[in-house]
Amino acid sequence: MNKSTTEKYKTGIYVGKFFPMHLGHVSTIDMLSSVCEKAYVIFYNDKKTEEKLINQAGYNYTIDLRVNDAKKIFEHRSNIVIIKLDVPNDIVFPDDYEDIKIMVQNIVGDEIDIQIFGCDEEAVYAPFKYADKYMLGCIYDIENNQSKITPLHSTLIRNNYYYYKKYLPSIIEQSITKLKKF
Repeated sequence: MNKSTTEKYKTGIYVGKFFPMHLGHVSTIDMLSSVCEKAYVIFYNDKKTEEKLINQAGYNYTIDLRVNDAKKIFEHRSNIVIIKLDVPNDIVFPDDYEDIKIMVQNIVGDEIDIQIFGCDEEAVYAPFKYADKYMLGCIYDIENNQSKITPLHSTLIRNNYYYYKKYLPSIIEQSITKLKKF
């Protein structure tokens, strides 16, 4: 980023499923909001993937619950806008990326100046850009069960919730704990 410490980008976005939102996501959103006048956190939602994630996790942490939790986490940050993007069933990522890009741009309503990619997704999603400028986020190393250093990723939390729950924001941990009781 070549912006001075006082000059901010007008609009930044971070698109993801955030299932669940972990400390890597939170710190990345904080970073985005510190360099942008408006930081949009867009919860990408398609029914097929949502059902798969819920079945895989074993608890019904729906998109609406995730969005509400994120709004609570960032309620003190007036320049962070949390939005749910429901994608029709006939639109598939990445094949219909251009259609999805238009949906995102319509939500934001402004030109998108900067975009966040999570973890090492830069290599995977580099062709799928919403902005000319982008930065890598969610680099949050932890030691896993096998004493290997890995990026903290929500898949790890889904697969081993009890080991990784200490890396969840407390609001999200409370929601998941309640859901796991049912």
